[in-house]
Amino acid sequence: MNAAQNGHSPDADLVVLGYCVHCRSRRPMQGAIQVCNRRGGRDLKGHCAVCGKSMYRLGGWDSVAAAAQDAQATAVVKTIVTPPVVQNPVGE
Repeated sequence: MNAAQNGHSPDADLVVLGYCVHCRSRRPMQGAIQVCNRRGGRDLKGHCAVCGKSMYRLGGWDSVAAAAQDAQATAVVKTIVTPPVVQNPVGE
């Protein structure tokens, strides 16, 4: 049985962000494991890195990995497409 089937993170470097209701902000999740919800979908369960309260995130490891890849692709596109900022002289 591999890590993904066991429910644990398939990649140790992957940071899972979730919404902490107690802190009222997005925080990193510690000890995230994949669980099965009532409808048969995959979700992540863990604890807030700041306050220690339990957290829950919809979507399993696949959605977290896809979000990380999208963020990397967006960062590459922004660095390539963004033109340099040219400041106009005051007199014009």
